[in-house]
Amino acid sequence: MTQIKVLYIAGPSRSGSTFLSSILGEVPGIFNAGEVIDLWDRGFLHDGLCSCGLSFSQCGVWADVINEVFKKTDNCNARGMMHIRDLTARSWLIPIYLALPGQRERMRRRLQPFLFNLAELYRCIMVRTGSRVVVDSSKNVGYAYLLSLMPSIELYCVHLIRDSRATVYSWRRRKAGLWQQPPGKTTLSWISRNITAGLLADRMKNRCERLRYEDFVKSPRATVNRVLSLIREEPQSLPFVTDAEVELHRQHSVYGNPDRFGTGRITVRLDDEWRREIKTSDYVLVTALSWPLLIRYGYPILSRDSSRIF
Repeated sequence: MTQIKVLYIAGPSRSGSTFLSSILGEVPGIFNAGEVIDLWDRGFLHDGLCSCGLSFSQCGVWADVINEVFKKTDNCNARGMMHIRDLTARSWLIPIYLALPGQRERMRRRLQPFLFNLAELYRCIMVRTGSRVVVDSSKNVGYAYLLSLMPSIELYCVHLIRDSRATVYSWRRRKAGLWQQPPGKTTLSWISRNITAGLLADRMKNRCERLRYEDFVKSPRATVNRVLSLIREEPQSLPFVTDAEVELHRQHSVYGNPDRFGTGRITVRLDDEWRREIKTSDYVLVTALSWPLLIRYGYPILSRDSSRIF
């Protein structure tokens, strides 16, 4: 049976994953599915909006996919899938999963029905959309580990990183459809997800690429080519009008940042408002908590000058 090629974007939220996955979704043969981890609750049960503008139940793509999944699986139900997901797809469990001998095989056996249903979901997405690659921007590292347990999935991963101060500032801003989050909680999540994504990347070896948001927006075309090289895809065309401008059309991402609804010609540019607007107390707190990883990823500690990271 043909393997399902999945490109998973892992790491903290508010790191540019929506924009990156939207650009990749314009490449022929690649389908941007959005945050598939949230399909069962925010998509199916709550009938959320697809990025095409229709509700989940009205979207031809997702209605067909979910009907096909239920048809092919005897024991698949949304609440059951959510329950197992919430118990197992946790980033803080990654060190335990990776450290215990034989844990992968135990997980495969214990979660066999869940993993089978999940594999069928991705297979149905691939078949319904006629794609060779499914992009999943769920970011949750524990969920990426679950995908890695399935022999039917050929998993690739982009570990997407952004300056922790920028991430905290983004979570402080009001954005339609999204909640706000305090800086301490955001910083701890940023640290946890980056550490665990790094641990998983070490196991995936040549199937994972570390990518900084700041490098992506500086050279978007080169970044997309780098990702395509990672997943061994050589498309005949890219959606770039110029090196910094991209043409986006309506897609079918199931959940994510409201930016997923954006279409038309869009200029890729650095969002560095945080450097001027972040509260000094937030800047000090976040830097004090995350400075070891900031140094590791090449970010300045005592300067807000964006030119120093390039």
